Amino acid sequence: PDDPTKLQSDLDSLVDWAKNAQMKFNVDKCEYMCISRKPNETLNRNYSMSNKSLTSVDEINYLGVTIDNKLSFNNHINNICKKASKTLFMLMRCLKKAKSKTRRTAYYTICRPVLEFATHTWSPYKQKHIRQLEGINRKAFRWVYNLKKYDHISDLMIARDWPTLSDRRINNDIKMYNRIMCGKAALDIEKYSLHTSESHNTRYGATKGCINTDTAKYSFKHRIHKLLQS
Repeated sequence: PDDPTKLQSDLDSLVDWAKNAQMKFNVDKCEYMCISRKPNETLNRNYSMSNKSLTSVDEINYLGVTIDNKLSFNNHINNICKKASKTLFMLMRCLKKAKSKTRRTAYYTICRPVLEFATHTWSPYKQKHIRQLEGINRKAFRWVYNLKKYDHISDLMIARDWPTLSDRRINNDIKMYNRIMCGKAALDIEKYSLHTSESHNTRYGATKGCINTDTAKYSFKHRIHKLLQS
């Protein structure tokens, strides 16, 4: 119950700090979002800065990732798929007469990064989202090698060393975990290192901590722990 009061006190301290540094927050661009498993009117109260009320929102764009108040990342996946599709169609228009090697390089460097930015945060676990992302990757493969819409391409993708986005997300998770363990990422190693539970309570599983939501179950930490244990 004291959290809203403490948070408002922190906001007031930020305003005072800005004044002392001869700076000023643009309050009209400041927003707040309450992230909770259940609606909580106590936490979702009105906050203000410089005596101006902050706008309450259901989602925000933070460093290129759309975060909603349920941590579902549904809108983020939809947004990047739309952006990647537009980028791919732009490449298809501009590179109609280009060779396959040029098309492949263009997709790898311009379009695919849109689908893979910060996947450690939002990596999908629902099949509809996985298929949605993979559909763009497969469309690009057909375009690069001039294949028709209904051609079977799964074996061709393997033969031509064209990885699925799911496989690349797994590799990216492993690379990030190695960076964390080597101290090359600004994250607490202890929080991400693999722990075995002393309890045999199945609710806890093999990793330290209780997992009782999909958000936690499919988070980066537990994805990589499950992968390392397999």
